[in-house]
Amino acid sequence: MTIADRLERLNLDNNRLEALPDWIGQLSQLRYLSLPNNQLWQLPDTLDQLVNLEHIDLSNNRFSQFPLMVCRLSQLKELYICRNYIRQLPSDIVQLQQLEVLFIGNSTYDKEQRVVVEYSSDTRSNLSTTTHNALTDLPLELAQLPQLRYLDLTGLQLTQLPPVVLGIRTLQYLFLSRNLFTELAIPPDTLLGLKALDLGYNQISQLLPAIENIPQLEALYIDNNRIEQLPPDMVYLMPNLGELWLYGNPIGNVPRELFDRDLQNVAAEVYSYLRSLREADAEVFLYEAKMVVVGKGSVGKTTLIKKMTRPDYHLQAEASTQGIDVQHAWTQYNSYLPQGAAPFKWNIWDFGGQDKYEATHQFFITPRSLYLFITEARKESNLLDFDFWLNTIRILSNDAPVIVVLSKIDERDKDIPAFYKQRFQNIVEVVKTSCADGYEHTIAYLVALIKQTAARLPQAQYTLSNKWLDVRRHLQQDKRDYISYREYLEICDNYGLDQQRADFVSQYLHDLGVIIHHQKDRRLKHTVIIKPDWGVDGVYAVLDNPKIIAQRGVFTDDNLDDIWGDLRYAEKQNELLALMQKFELCVALDDQKTYIATELLSLDPPDTLRWQGDSPFEFEYTAIDAVAINSAAGYVEYRYPFMPAGMLMRFIVKSRLFMEGNVFWRYGTLLRYGTDTQALVVEDYQRRKISITVKGSEKGTLLYMIRQFMDEIHLSFGKLEREEWLPCICQQCRSHTQKAFYKLNDLLRFQEKGKITKECPESADDVNIDLIMNSIANNATAKPNATDGQGSAIAKTAKLLMLLYGTADAARAERLIKLLRPLQEKGKIAICDNQQVEAGKNRMQEIQIRLQNAHFALPLISPDLDLSDTEEDTLWRRQERGELRVIPILLRTCLFDDTAFAKLTPLPDTRQFVESAPDKDTAYAHIAQAIAQLVDK
Repeated sequence: MTIADRLERLNLDNNRLEALPDWIGQLSQLRYLSLPNNQLWQLPDTLDQLVNLEHIDLSNNRFSQFPLMVCRLSQLKELYICRNYIRQLPSDIVQLQQLEVLFIGNSTYDKEQRVVVEYSSDTRSNLSTTTHNALTDLPLELAQLPQLRYLDLTGLQLTQLPPVVLGIRTLQYLFLSRNLFTELAIPPDTLLGLKALDLGYNQISQLLPAIENIPQLEALYIDNNRIEQLPPDMVYLMPNLGELWLYGNPIGNVPRELFDRDLQNVAAEVYSYLRSLREADAEVFLYEAKMVVVGKGSVGKTTLIKKMTRPDYHLQAEASTQGIDVQHAWTQYNSYLPQGAAPFKWNIWDFGGQDKYEATHQFFITPRSLYLFITEARKESNLLDFDFWLNTIRILSNDAPVIVVLSKIDERDKDIPAFYKQRFQNIVEVVKTSCADGYEHTIAYLVALIKQTAARLPQAQYTLSNKWLDVRRHLQQDKRDYISYREYLEICDNYGLDQQRADFVSQYLHDLGVIIHHQKDRRLKHTVIIKPDWGVDGVYAVLDNPKIIAQRGVFTDDNLDDIWGDLRYAEKQNELLALMQKFELCVALDDQKTYIATELLSLDPPDTLRWQGDSPFEFEYTAIDAVAINSAAGYVEYRYPFMPAGMLMRFIVKSRLFMEGNVFWRYGTLLRYGTDTQALVVEDYQRRKISITVKGSEKGTLLYMIRQFMDEIHLSFGKLEREEWLPCICQQCRSHTQKAFYKLNDLLRFQEKGKITKECPESADDVNIDLIMNSIANNATAKPNATDGQGSAIAKTAKLLMLLYGTADAARAERLIKLLRPLQEKGKIAICDNQQVEAGKNRMQEIQIRLQNAHFALPLISPDLDLSDTEEDTLWRRQERGELRVIPILLRTCLFDDTAFAKLTPLPDTRQFVESAPDKDTAYAHIAQAIAQLVDK
């Protein structure tokens, strides 16, 4: 028997094929044929001989007419023909009676990831609709396909729903994003089986007509529309909704931080808020906000605060603020708020201005706050601070309002360039002040402006349940710095809030900066910090400790009493250490007893690290001279119009499992993977770039992880602009230190248009695009080693399931794996776990790589499940971004409700532990069936 007689799967993506050979019809057992990103415009007549073909992907080719040959593939279940140039679907499509999935829009996302697939913000917002498929109508025969469940009509410039769609009774998933809908009304008794509806990036202004007749809906994606109000009865109109995307809408009756988060499911938060209003005794406003005062040291921030809050204060010398000083003040009268409104409470955060605090202050910049940026009018050099602070506030606070204060005008009065206010639209006003006697009118004007701005803050625009504010008031009156989570739940219970609602209020107050409670961190979830300044002071105690400063940020468990020996902190040293790690202010080394406060690291690289000559593309490290580096070095740069402080310090924390010994400093680190692969990551703050040099036989894997870490850092800064640049590899550039560079996005765009080469701007030579990208990895934009972590290749459409369990449960895990084997054999899934690691590999590195690749994580809940901090952090981070679905499996009896996983829906959904079930075989089988259904989605 030949290979042609046995081949079931054939993947020919990204090969620039213009035609398929006739012999492809001889692959009689072929079930899966993937051909996207080629230049095909027709199919061979022999294709209809593939009588077993179930899946064909023709996306992003050059078909101007629908290939009728496809309609003769009677067993076809999945057809993807996105982003071609098709204007009409033939009526012959009715012959595909087994068809379940039809993607005919202009989608560019990974069709295999989720029920409704994920987009990057850039990809989705820039989706082309003008030069690809443009179908304004669909044939009536589409309703005669008895198995059709998925229909993608993305980006077709539709203004109304084709009538035939309403007649597809089997339809479960409908993708309509990136069209021109201004409204959508689904009539009663149509689309009764619809589970997911994607309406993102349209122009819909009202939600009710679109949803009122589909109460069975489980997922709704309506991001980036024009919706101003959510229906208060939405909870009851769609009781089954478990997934909801709302970001990018001007919604005014729901707190913005609950919904305006890119690529995140906010159903639980929004539903809890709407339900809380229905259950409230009264609806009240929250007149409270943070006022954050920033600027360089010695510009008069502390003096200005005292002058505003104490009318009898007279100018005097003030000590420089160390870290952050948190104060409270009330505006007793505000004519801009409704009559009878309660006093507006300000939580004033005075930021220390020393350089060493700049990176750490960023963790306390949040939305829904007012910012005072203080600078001295007398100093020309202070204009350089504008870019830093105004950009930092813009990207981290979601454009919260800023009042720019030019202080000390009694010494010198100076204006600032007008373009700053044009560039930063969130600047409320530029105010000139002095705290000297005789200038009281300038302070009075500033206070009046603050009052006026308070009335425009989001929390003054919508109501909350009075029970929320009762809890807030109770915590505010408590004199302690922190309480236990259990006591917090008891307080909420006294006000009629169960655990689910208590957790929601906790998250809301945490987002607002009123308390600090990291619910999903196993080290921090049991402590609710009700005085944020306690946590802030505790964190800064490390950065201000003379001994730790002298030790260049290095400290151990033995130093904890010296840092936090005060009675106020003595009992919570572990929690404070965990808080620093959560804020990415320190990193634990391999022994887990030694820590590095990254802000205090040495400014210079260690002597053991040397560059070869003047080239930044090659380096040597004396500790590994004996190791043969058998692959040429690759290089990539991240460049930023604005670069926040401390980017590399955050990277050091995230990449700690890959660090090579102690080779790191404030602006760089050396990473290692496997036996011979290394990467040098260096920040050049002055030039606003981060450079990455990678060499070794597994550089693709290490570079993939580095890019994942960088993506996480970029996401933490919100809408941070950046570009990736790759060096030219032409002969002239290879032999010169000064090389030409290409933007990675330009290379990808050229590839999409079928271009093979790009001209070098230095030598004018035509350079192969694939070779440029291969110089840094096998594939610069995809996961480099598509394996299950144990050497087995993963098919493109397979979902990676990662089992997490303790060694005592290995046999039980194997039992579940055996039940899932049919899905493996069909190419639907690949399975890996956190126990079996290839010999010679670093176990924790491999676990992190697998978690970064996984689509599903299945923690087997039992008393023996003990996940590392890294595993938990990665799980929750990817789950919150919608990249990973975590499904707890209730294996053996334990205190599941006390774990962070209790917030998720476990299997079995009866919440009975499998090993306690009367019929274990049936229990395991039901779990396998449930997983199979989730995978099929």
